[in-house]
Amino acid sequence: MINEDISFYLNNRSAGATESTLYRKLRTHQFLLSRFWYLVQLIENYFSLPMLILFLYNGINITHIINWIYVKSFRRNEKDTKQPYRFAYITLLFLNLMWTCWLSQIIIDKYNQIVSILHSMKIKSNDMALLHRLREYSLQLRHQKVLLTCWGFFDMNMKYFGLLSLTILTYVFILLQFKLQMETEKLKRL
Repeated sequence: MINEDISFYLNNRSAGATESTLYRKLRTHQFLLSRFWYLVQLIENYFSLPMLILFLYNGINITHIINWIYVKSFRRNEKDTKQPYRFAYITLLFLNLMWTCWLSQIIIDKYNQIVSILHSMKIKSNDMALLHRLREYSLQLRHQKVLLTCWGFFDMNMKYFGLLSLTILTYVFILLQFKLQMETEKLKRL
């Protein structure tokens, strides 16, 4: 949107009209940016508690189901008929978390695209106020990073989802090591 507006006004006939129009558009975009930050703050305040509950609930359920599968694996006489459903449920919980993190990552990436477009623009103008305003605007965008968080407990992005997945995977490996250790001790006793 910004790139199209600026390229349209750069192709105008008179340089003075172009610079003043571009200056007005730049101020308008700065005003829209302040409204964007207000919207991000409203969304974060509104959805912080539900997102925190979602992440905690899904994380606790995933570890609970993994523990249940681990405990059921010690009972050889009982058939665990619900084990495929448990794996499907774990997969759905992971997908739920991934979907949330992926959507917030899309918002962050779109915001960063605006920053790269503004930073890569070259404007040849005699109006120093316009050049300073554009430089100020691009610096403002560059230094204000969009982070969607749950009241500051954690960031909601794909990096956090990767960390969450690796933590749960590490937990599963630890449980598997305990299981293998118990199996080898049983074999040594026999």
